[in-house]
Amino acid sequence: MPKMTWQYVAEFFDGEGNVSTVPNVGRHAFFNSMACMCQSQERGRILFSEIQTFLREHGIKSYLAVVVRPPHHDMWTLRIAARPSLLIFLREVLPYVRIKKLVVQDTLRLAILMPNARGSARLAHVHQKRREVRDARRAGIVADLDAGLSTSQMAEKYGVTTMAIREDMRVLGVSYRDLRSLKISARHNEICRLLDSGLNAPAIAKQLGLSLSTTYNHIAQAMESLKVAS
Repeated sequence: MPKMTWQYVAEFFDGEGNVSTVPNVGRHAFFNSMACMCQSQERGRILFSEIQTFLREHGIKSYLAVVVRPPHHDMWTLRIAARPSLLIFLREVLPYVRIKKLVVQDTLRLAILMPNARGSARLAHVHQKRREVRDARRAGIVADLDAGLSTSQMAEKYGVTTMAIREDMRVLGVSYRDLRSLKISARHNEICRLLDSGLNAPAIAKQLGLSLSTTYNHIAQAMESLKVAS
């Protein structure tokens, strides 16, 4: 059997592989890149096993996986995701690739401009700022809950998703049911205040922007709450 060479690996990668780069939301790098080669049927497994052995001899970690696709043939993939291994691989195949030369060069340039940030002071500073913003938001959410703001209103106020607000509430120990109870209590208190000021139900409905039936329901619930409290 002919000896495996970098030229053969590079030419196969040039035709049947790709390099993808995506932002990393984790803590250890600003982006993730991965090289992947695909080949179907048993021949893919045999070929990639040989390539994987060749890569291992050069200190490159790779992962062999299969996607079962009945009734189609199985698809075998060889992936290189570990950053040090990927950089070695790209530098070795660069002299031989033609179609993917530009994307290989761009990935290597990006690795130089944005090196692995594990333990870097720059990334630590970024995460510290994120924590400060998050802690300030959570401190504000406590006051917003007392004011009766909804999750969507708080999300708009802080420029985050409602999912992030609900996660903050979970950390703070406040459930969505608690939030609804707080909103209803705030609305009942407001209605009681307006009743004490001499307004009738239609006037309260108009001032609060509610339907008349909803206002009557709130008044009845508020009265019932006062009876229970007394």
